[in-house]
Amino acid sequence: MAPAIIDISGRIEPVAEIARSKIDWAGLASLLLGAKPAEWPAEAFEPQRAVAGPSPPNDGKWLHELEWHGQRMLAVIADGRARLWSGDGAEWTARVPGIVEALERLGLQSAAFDGELIVGAGAEADYAALQAVLSGDRCEPLTYMLFDLLHIDGIAIERAPLVDRKAVLEHLLRQAPRELAYSSHILGNGDIARAVTVNQCFDGLISKRAFASYMRGCSPDWRKTRLLQSSQFAVVGYTPPGLRHADRGFGSLLLAQPKGKAAWHYAGQARGDFDSVLIAELGSRLKGGTIKPTVTVNPDVREIPGALWFKPRFVVEIDSHGFDASGLLRHGLLRLVCPNRSVASLRSGK
Repeated sequence: MAPAIIDISGRIEPVAEIARSKIDWAGLASLLLGAKPAEWPAEAFEPQRAVAGPSPPNDGKWLHELEWHGQRMLAVIADGRARLWSGDGAEWTARVPGIVEALERLGLQSAAFDGELIVGAGAEADYAALQAVLSGDRCEPLTYMLFDLLHIDGIAIERAPLVDRKAVLEHLLRQAPRELAYSSHILGNGDIARAVTVNQCFDGLISKRAFASYMRGCSPDWRKTRLLQSSQFAVVGYTPPGLRHADRGFGSLLLAQPKGKAAWHYAGQARGDFDSVLIAELGSRLKGGTIKPTVTVNPDVREIPGALWFKPRFVVEIDSHGFDASGLLRHGLLRLVCPNRSVASLRSGK
């Protein structure tokens, strides 16, 4: 929260908001290449979308952003009032009043933003939790992660280079309300961006041409690189749900891989964006269990509080960032249940 001061009228205002109000955003934006005075309509607009791409480029013509695990969200401020839409054009203004208020506290008369609405932080951003918050089933803070600025105080900058648009956006958000955050990037080095993404256990990254304009619809100027590996495992137990997932009766799935001719080796845990159908399906399969592991567990693996174990019961496909030094999955995410694949087939490879 920004520090506050009291002016001579007795009104309390955050220092950050007063400092921002003194900046000539229109004058700053008008300096960008391709900027021009223009009105921006208070309506949804078609967002730019990424296409699937190969490994992230390494040259300085590209920048790389983490792929956020949330809901694409477009925002427009007109006459000081903010409205929001999803990427497919559905209006969300009434559903996210806290984000609306935060945008209006920026003190702008007009603006257009592109970003992602998330619950949680970093790789812990949880799409299922976001849906629960938006439906009123859960109360957790929302964050609007902003990665593009297309218009500000009467100046259209969507034709300006991306790096310049982001520079203005970063400056705008330096002391913004906590509900608004800036999505930073790595310029040029795709290998470093890939390593950072994997190290922080994100699903993927978006590579964007650093000096390109904002283009509506799918564009090769934005490339999405998926960094997860997919493998199949047997489910051998589950953890208790905890407060965040108390409504579904379980937390993470406990996984195992075949070892030798008959044994099974513990391979780690998996979370996921469990919708109501998947929760019901998993709930019917996750019954009973003992507190003693039914599979081989490395001695250096910590005991899992509250875990219930059973013999390999069904097969799931998991996305992950590979295995750590202890032989456990890094950031395992449930991709799907494999009802037509038997546990025995994991050992035979068929």
